[in-house]
Amino acid sequence: MGTRFGFVSTYPPTQCGLATFAAALRGALLHDTGDEGWVVRLVEAQAPQGTGDEAVTHLVAGRPASLAQAAERLNQCDVAIVQHEYGIYGGHDGAEILSLLDEVSDDFANTARSHPLDEQVVGSRGGKSYTFTRGGVITHVTTHGMHHRAQCLNMLRQMGIAPLPPSAVVEWILCADSKA
Repeated sequence: MGTRFGFVSTYPPTQCGLATFAAALRGALLHDTGDEGWVVRLVEAQAPQGTGDEAVTHLVAGRPASLAQAAERLNQCDVAIVQHEYGIYGGHDGAEILSLLDEVSDDFANTARSHPLDEQVVGSRGGKSYTFTRGGVITHVTTHGMHHRAQCLNMLRQMGIAPLPPSAVVEWILCADSKA
């Protein structure tokens, strides 16, 4: 058996950009592999599971039982991909995601410790194999957002937008602190 990915995100049939992105990411990761993709779908109210629904459970804002069920499912995964956007998680400023991560972090920490960062991982896409180190993959995932912020800023600059919005984490912290 391959890798079991857990996705925590809004997800179709919810219609939003993040749901569309999560579905596309899941499809790309599972394409031509023996891997699995379990979806913990973020919803505002309990919704029935539909036929063909990739969600293994729903995480309902303000519902501790759904948080426990989501943690139980994610603890059966090898990797958790947690999508983030302001307002998608319950609690003050989305604090419920921290409770979920507390519930799954021990298992993921143990898994991470058992797989050294210099270990080679092999994936395939479109019939072609690729080899990376785990550390290289983690570095890519954690820094990839910077690439997209830079692209967006460049597009705004080319359109003549000024001043440009804050784009660095330090700027976001300063903005948040000034409002507190």
